[in-house]
Amino acid sequence: MNMWMTMIIMAACGVSSSIALTEAGEVWTCGKGQHAGTYADEDLYHCIPAQHFHDKKIVMVTRSDYHMLSIDTEGMLWTWGDNRYGQLCCGALDEGEGETQPVLVPPATFDGSKVAYVAACSQSTMVVTADGVLWVCNFGICGQLGTGTNENALIPTRVGGSDRFGREGVRMMSCSNKHSLILGTDDRMWACDLVHHFALGMVDMM
Repeated sequence: MNMWMTMIIMAACGVSSSIALTEAGEVWTCGKGQHAGTYADEDLYHCIPAQHFHDKKIVMVTRSDYHMLSIDTEGMLWTWGDNRYGQLCCGALDEGEGETQPVLVPPATFDGSKVAYVAACSQSTMVVTADGVLWVCNFGICGQLGTGTNENALIPTRVGGSDRFGREGVRMMSCSNKHSLILGTDDRMWACDLVHHFALGMVDMM
């Protein structure tokens, strides 16, 4: 099987590894600590067998330096990698290497809603569900989770949807270890960090 024989539609990279998604919904990983398989030739891409995702087609992938995430056609979230801070959204904290195979995050985690978008940094995960609600988990010491505190959220925590971000809630977001940007469906961008929790009008930024 050769990744380069099919169209790659999405890719993401971490500090020493990367993940790619093909048009056929196949997930390929490469590099040190890539998880979902142990390979001696870390400089080559390897396809994660479809059975690890219950034979569901994957439509989105992303990763941080230490964990990987994917969403399938049914809106189910799959996570694997380091989980020392709960960033896999499954609450199974450990001090070891985390999960080496994709783990399905139960829909009940997000009040039964399907997952539409996911973002990650090295120690945090942010999820947007199909109903526009933002959920966060993990490292929050810099206030970047948007929960209004700088406490860690070791299990997925609801930040808000239309009740907090207006209109139909959140469209997408991006996060780093110290701050996050949240884009609402009303075209406002929200930013949060150690000292700020505020909305930026897109027009004002131009």
